[in-house]
Amino acid sequence: MLAIQLRSRPLLVTFLGLIAGLSSGYSWVNLLWALLLIPPLWKSPKLAVYSCAILFGVLIRPDPSIRIAVPGGRIDGVFQVVSMPTSVRSRSVSVVEHDGRRYRLYQPLDSPLCLGDRITMQSAVVPLWEKAVPQHGEIAEIRPLRPIELARRGWPIWRWSLAMRRSFVSFVQETSSSHLVGLTEAMCLNVTGDLGDSLYEDLRTTGTIHIVSASGLHCAVICLALGWLLAMLPMPRWAQLGVLTVCLVFYAAAAGLNAPIVRSCIGMVVGFSAYLFRREPDPLTALSFAGLVTLVFEPAQVADTGFQLSYLAVASLIVFCHADWLTAMIANKTKTGPKLWLAIKSNLVVSGVLAPLIAFSFGAVSLVSVISNALILPAVPIVVAGGLSAWAVSWFPALSMGINKVLTEPAAAFILMSVETTANAPIASAEVPAYSAHWLVLVYALIVLLWKPDRMPP
Repeated sequence: MLAIQLRSRPLLVTFLGLIAGLSSGYSWVNLLWALLLIPPLWKSPKLAVYSCAILFGVLIRPDPSIRIAVPGGRIDGVFQVVSMPTSVRSRSVSVVEHDGRRYRLYQPLDSPLCLGDRITMQSAVVPLWEKAVPQHGEIAEIRPLRPIELARRGWPIWRWSLAMRRSFVSFVQETSSSHLVGLTEAMCLNVTGDLGDSLYEDLRTTGTIHIVSASGLHCAVICLALGWLLAMLPMPRWAQLGVLTVCLVFYAAAAGLNAPIVRSCIGMVVGFSAYLFRREPDPLTALSFAGLVTLVFEPAQVADTGFQLSYLAVASLIVFCHADWLTAMIANKTKTGPKLWLAIKSNLVVSGVLAPLIAFSFGAVSLVSVISNALILPAVPIVVAGGLSAWAVSWFPALSMGINKVLTEPAAAFILMSVETTANAPIASAEVPAYSAHWLVLVYALIVLLWKPDRMPP
């Protein structure tokens, strides 16, 4: 069964081969795990594709040694801004690159620095804050010793996206209740600067941290809203797809261009593009294409926990739940009972599949994640759609305020109450002893053996 699924998806085979090759940069032993896919691909042309992808991954594999920095040094020269700025503790945070190494740079919230800018500065290298989680492979913090000089601007689209984010944040801070500002900003545009340590820890404890990382659910809400609006206009399908793609690029950039949102946007565009060629969209192929684009341009993402969790969560839904959802939609089984069961099953599948990786990465696993996610997920689209819609019509104050008070704030308040309640459960999470990453491969190899061919509806 596995052989049939792999041989019919060359992009998936290429993606898996690239991951194996890139992983060799951290340990050559990782290449031995690539042998697991040789039997199902044996005597198939896809075996050559798989081998070439592994070889290409080995050639562009990241060098772990560049992740080692010596705090206390000094760097003078030209830096490239390689990330969209985010906000942390009332400061703007960007990732800059110099001589193949990446550093975190803190600036005032109104800093004009943006993705693609080239800057010149004299700086001191210091260790990252102990609770800082690297998002783009940064190894240390740099602190300017003199004013930064801008040598060249990046593409205007990144600056426009940053302006969009700052406009949204300003709108939320002016119109929302103070205790809901941080949650609304984080859920709509991945702005976590006002989230607060206590709430952030509650989200991690309850396994609901994903709601403050713009991803597939957020893209789906935007696509549905834009699709509904575009359907009322006399536009051909290809033009609608073009408008949708531009809007998703702006949204992804405004949300920070992190792995989950990049994956979601690329996957959505690839999936919708299939209809232009009169082909049925294949979610695994779209996911693989998104992963290939990400890893080719940023190979170090292969070791990023956010990248791994994002792709693994979506893959688990596609493999174990996609056919059930497709059957229900085509058969028009829209009653509450079947839909509720499918939602529960999806929740259980994602929680179960991600548990080993979460335990390995964070040393603990949530025991209330299934309950927490079941409570809050219906309210997440309301907050995202309501928050962005209220901002979009902010030139009509009455309408904007109505959307906020009737939709966004009640839904955000319910999510906040649910997360705080489940986080305070007597046994909300359990610590897990450290173990080798090689056990993860064995665990997920056994999970893959449960993969069965899609039960396509008649």
